[in-house]
Amino acid sequence: MRSVRLAPDGKTLATGSQDKTVSIWSMGTWARERALPLSGAVNSLAFSPDSTLLAIGSSDDKIGLWSTATWECTRSLSQPHRIRMGVNAVAFAADGGRLAWASGDNTVAICDTATWEVVHWFTHTCPVYSVAFSPDGKVLAGGTDDDTGAVWDAVTWERELPLTHSHYVNDVVFSPDSRALASASMDRSVGMWEMGTWQRKLTLAHSEAVMCVAIGSDGHTVVSGTADGCVVVWNTITLERNGILRGHSGSVRAVAFSGCGRYVVSASDDGTCIVWEKPSFLVSVGLSIKKCFSRKEKVKIYAL
Repeated sequence: MRSVRLAPDGKTLATGSQDKTVSIWSMGTWARERALPLSGAVNSLAFSPDSTLLAIGSSDDKIGLWSTATWECTRSLSQPHRIRMGVNAVAFAADGGRLAWASGDNTVAICDTATWEVVHWFTHTCPVYSVAFSPDGKVLAGGTDDDTGAVWDAVTWERELPLTHSHYVNDVVFSPDSRALASASMDRSVGMWEMGTWQRKLTLAHSEAVMCVAIGSDGHTVVSGTADGCVVVWNTITLERNGILRGHSGSVRAVAFSGCGRYVVSASDDGTCIVWEKPSFLVSVGLSIKKCFSRKEKVKIYAL
């Protein structure tokens, strides 16, 4: 599995995998409700803020928009020129007015969701692996393989100061209050950057490459997924590592918080998605399995 997203309305969990399917799960029963067949491996997912659409970026150079009411593909999007080398990332702006996507040919496109027309696109110096709008809509960030996190002004589309790492940046995510940006890197770190000045506030050091990162609704709980299959929990106020959640046997490719903050979801190369229940993140051992699905529908629910 390469991508996981929870709908803002708290009803649906979507997981995307390399087997060319997107699985839709009920957040109430944890039952797999359906599988959406695609023509390419799924690289990225994004729900619209009103939970009515799911955007899917895949390796066959397509961006599909699926209705969450009917689970039918209602529209396919394309760049001003033909996308090449797959769609790596998709992201909606918080107000729902824009959709951004990045492809393997070094390009980033911005689409107006009222008309579904591309209103801006630009070429970066290298592939962009992830994209995220700041909650206030003023900034677009991307993770790139030139060892930086790229930051663009979402009005002028001028590039601001780079977020420097010493290896590829796999993932970027903003804090809910738009005051900080986290970047996950192959250099075994998560960088926390101050919005506006883009100065590094702190570094969360890991023992393995960091593939993905998410920030909780409280603004200071950070979870990161690593290449050795761990989900690491951090508190950016105390600067403590609060726990290591072990349950995957492959690289953790995606992590996400639920809107209510009760769950953290992780998706891995081992073909599983784990939903971690969060009364606290202080316990990292003694996990009890509540429910486990079959091999083809494997979602494990753990209580900490």
